[in-house]
Amino acid sequence: MAHLKQPILMKTTLFKKSGFLTFIIFMLSMTSCQIQNSTIPYNVGQSYIFKVTVKDLNSTLLQTDTLTMIIKNKGLIGGILGMNMAEWKSSTFTDNNQKRGINIETDLAEIQMPINYDYLENENLVIAGYPSFSKSMLFDYTSESDHQFVKGYGKLSGKKLKQYKTVTDSSTIQFKNEMLSCKVAEYKNLSAIEEYGLYELKTFYNEKYGFLKMLYKYPNGKNVVFELIEIKNEP
Repeated sequence: MAHLKQPILMKTTLFKKSGFLTFIIFMLSMTSCQIQNSTIPYNVGQSYIFKVTVKDLNSTLLQTDTLTMIIKNKGLIGGILGMNMAEWKSSTFTDNNQKRGINIETDLAEIQMPINYDYLENENLVIAGYPSFSKSMLFDYTSESDHQFVKGYGKLSGKKLKQYKTVTDSSTIQFKNEMLSCKVAEYKNLSAIEEYGLYELKTFYNEKYGFLKMLYKYPNGKNVVFELIEIKNEP
């Protein structure tokens, strides 16, 4: 009888080892979501607060707002998409919070901007491209890419747009009473211009604080400015 019980003990031991390994892998994966990036400033738990100003072709003020981007863990959706999530909150439209992706890797940051605010013309805000930065973006860096928009982007859903990006210059931007060096990049759509018009974006990126300013120019002459005014860290 003792000889017959031995295989059962072996299976039990293997099951315990397998369960222990699964638990370790799970804990490691959960911990990896909390790892702080060493070269990219964006981290889980931080809130980036932007002053948003919208003016028309004649520089007439149309709208002001304060948008807060709160960086979250990946969660279920982010795990599928391979990126962290961010929650956007408006000080003016308090019932319109939006969850978007934010890609933060060792040397890469890409922000999916909010697309459901009427004063930003909703999905039109992303036609020129997402604000992004990587260590490879040196002066005169250029890239062209085809961006496929998934469901949920209004009239852009299912559409593919060719987008262009180049690093054109360096500049200084004031933040927290300090003049900071920034890399200046320009973006625009190369396709669907006859259908949607030409959308342009200029970003000012600082390696310590991220995007300090983002300037959007719409084909109707509207100008949208995102200006970073504060960063809050999770207590």
